[in-house]
Amino acid sequence: MADNKDKKIQVAVQKTVSPGEGFTLQLMGTHDKQSLIDFIVANHLEHKATYYHRTFDSQDWYVLVSGRFATQNEAMQAIVALPESVRKMNPWVKPLGLVKKEMQG
Repeated sequence: MADNKDKKIQVAVQKTVSPGEGFTLQLMGTHDKQSLIDFIVANHLEHKATYYHRTFDSQDWYVLVSGRFATQNEAMQAIVALPESVRKMNPWVKPLGLVKKEMQG
């Protein structure tokens, strides 16, 4: 069952994280892909967030992001609308250009 949810989330990655200007919210990052997927499911983020893979210091890293915002201020305002369990992870605003660079390696 987790594999099916993982496939749905991976499809969302291709649709949500696209190059361009703007900002997103980074909700968390982890080396453990399964814990990231569990977090997505536990917080009902399947249609609100997505993740991408990158390599950092020769290790796999999975980064969970949510939303696309025209300005940094819009992204910052969106943090208050996140569930408390997600806000506890101290999300921050991230430029989409940086997301693109990280995805390209």
